[in-house]
Amino acid sequence: MIGRVIERFPGLQSHHGRAISNIAAIAIFVFAAKLAGAGKEVAVAARYGTAPEVDAYNLIFNLMNWPISVWVEVLIAVMVPLLVGARNTPAASALRWRVLKLGIGVGAALALIFASSVWLAIGRGWLGAAPDVAAVAREMIAPLALGIPFGFAVASFNADLIAQQRRVSSLIDGVPSLVLIGSVLLSSGSGAGPLSWGTFLGFAAQLAVSVLVYSRGLLPRVAISGADDELWGAFCKSVAIVAVGQMITTAGTLVLDQLMVVQLGPSANAVLGYSGRLTMLVLSIGALAAARATLPLFSAFGDDQRDLRRRVAYQWSGAMFGLGAIAAIAGWLMAPYVISAIFQRGAFTASDTEQVTEVFRYSLLQVPFYFANIVLVQLLISSRKYSFFLWTCVIQFGVKYLANSLLIPAFGLPGVPLSACIRAAEALVFSFVFLRLSKA
Repeated sequence: MIGRVIERFPGLQSHHGRAISNIAAIAIFVFAAKLAGAGKEVAVAARYGTAPEVDAYNLIFNLMNWPISVWVEVLIAVMVPLLVGARNTPAASALRWRVLKLGIGVGAALALIFASSVWLAIGRGWLGAAPDVAAVAREMIAPLALGIPFGFAVASFNADLIAQQRRVSSLIDGVPSLVLIGSVLLSSGSGAGPLSWGTFLGFAAQLAVSVLVYSRGLLPRVAISGADDELWGAFCKSVAIVAVGQMITTAGTLVLDQLMVVQLGPSANAVLGYSGRLTMLVLSIGALAAARATLPLFSAFGDDQRDLRRRVAYQWSGAMFGLGAIAAIAGWLMAPYVISAIFQRGAFTASDTEQVTEVFRYSLLQVPFYFANIVLVQLLISSRKYSFFLWTCVIQFGVKYLANSLLIPAFGLPGVPLSACIRAAEALVFSFVFLRLSKA
């Protein structure tokens, strides 16, 4: 299918060839990073199984990672197209510096807000966690909150590396998992300390590696006063609407599911967490590779190439849907063997394998829709159609909440991935309709 895309647009063979090369290379790096994430899950499963420590960790980590995930997506959506257009000008350098300072400051403030609000919510029983899970969760708040500013700083470097099409940015994502593996395997202490403090050290190590990799004299620095006014103004104009949209959509994935499955009893969050890690492995290999390869490509097109850019995006979207369907079928068939081989040891039993396999299989139904939509989203990002983000995120959150409310009582834990599939299909349809009605 990709070959036919190139044949249909001979004038853009170099662009398609570069995109294919980037997708393949980035996919390898993403796979390596996610392989480290899978190794982390193996270590955690062997040591903790579905114990309260894992429930508590999944709950607190997802709450902590919510603002970081929002900031990462905001910078990719807003900063990358601006830097691609500005290239290595003084204005681009100044924008990097301002965004880095803004991210560290906002991250530090959110760390304080996160720590105090989650501490209060757990103490008052607002999260609905069982007493043993709540007790462990409160111990994790401080170290996990400290990692938020590090995550915000890493996001700034990551967005700039993507704009430069430096594929190593995808590989750096695996650093926190490697550190956590070491913490879980080497620590002799009991309790949740290896999980929480290992996560904090992982974020710190990721920032250190990002700084080391960020070479070629492009480290953010203060530029000539006023040199970046236009870029900074464009960034500020768009960042709020994208941030609000991303807060809504990530709340519908990282937070909403965790809170709504608490009612299902002990180990529900743990099972959902193990399945979610494997699902993200599948989604990330294709989606992150396609997004990080096509966004700079689409951003480089001129305004006079809108129709051609859109047709190319549709072709890539169709190709990614096909790849997603193949990945979903293969994952469904291999799920019990893979999950057993990865997790079933130590405290992780055969019964746990059956539960995770069931949830994971239903999660795979969203893959084709997710893959296809990610390309269309990159086209809208490159066209700076940021109003799209707010509308699609509000609609997705509503669809996810409604689907969860109906499917979790009816199907139990599998209702969560089924609702994710409905949301992914709705998102693809909305993106297509928005593109047909807009001038992207």
